[in-house]
Amino acid sequence: MKYKNIMVLTGDELFLIDYFISSIKKQYIDGMEDMNLHKAETIKGNVEELVNFMNTVPFLVEKKVLVIENCEFLTSKKSLASDDEKKLIAYINHRIDNNIMIFNCYNTKLDSRKKLYKELIKVGSIVNFPKFGINELKSWITTYLSNNARNIKDSDAFYLTEIIGYLDYESLLNLYDVKNELNKLIGYTEKDQTISMDDINRVVKPSIENNIFKLVDNICEGNTNKAYEMVEDMIENSVAAPYIFHMIARHYRLLLMIVTMEQDGLGQAEMMKSTNLRSYAFHKMRKQIRMAGDLKIREIYDMCYTYDKRSKIGLLDIETGIKMIISFAKK
Repeated sequence: MKYKNIMVLTGDELFLIDYFISSIKKQYIDGMEDMNLHKAETIKGNVEELVNFMNTVPFLVEKKVLVIENCEFLTSKKSLASDDEKKLIAYINHRIDNNIMIFNCYNTKLDSRKKLYKELIKVGSIVNFPKFGINELKSWITTYLSNNARNIKDSDAFYLTEIIGYLDYESLLNLYDVKNELNKLIGYTEKDQTISMDDINRVVKPSIENNIFKLVDNICEGNTNKAYEMVEDMIENSVAAPYIFHMIARHYRLLLMIVTMEQDGLGQAEMMKSTNLRSYAFHKMRKQIRMAGDLKIREIYDMCYTYDKRSKIGLLDIETGIKMIISFAKK
């Protein structure tokens, strides 16, 4: 895909943004970065200096590259000084150079009402790098392992996407974190080996949210002993009982939200937007609702609310409350 010389990079996937910037540098200034690359941590008070950099002739390369790292001035919370904004808008609308200007707006909510933003989208390219969905992540994992002389079955690759935590609700993990886990697996296995589920279980530590999903699966299915065992294992591994309870309560709050919205006739897209759930987590939760039933979901959520209040005034030990919820779910 062809991009304009002014690019605004958005999205939550840091790895992909960094990779994109690296590919631009490799394409235009590989080996000549000292004279042709400028990274600006802030644009505040530096607009004139940055414009001067862009207006000078590249040294032994086709184009120079400017990367502006902090884009808070494009949000609703902060702005450039009026003079700086005027200078920048004047530059982007009357350019005399052919150099590349990149605004790295990673994990930044841009304000489309701002004049500077409107001017940028007129003359530049908006390039979005959202986090991967489950199929994209599985494909990326398979490719990364293959490039490092390791194989993995599709079913085990999907299992890895489940436990690694990247797809969890409100997860802050990015592909750098996934890469770290894959490198552990590569270090643990031999060249040309097929990575198995046993290898994954030995090397990769499941995310707490994945454990909560499995715990709620067991609660919904009435697997009381397995649910008790999971809670005890998490506590033994230094996960505090109040945190486990909080995660269970949050999970049932989301389940109840989905139940209520389905009863109100909302569609899948609306429900996912309201709950801020990705497709993978949303479909797992709908399956849990079908297993438990609407009434049981509501009853357990009410128990969580009551037990939370009682624990805060010393009338209930929260670990006991968790076990009471597990026991009630089987009735």
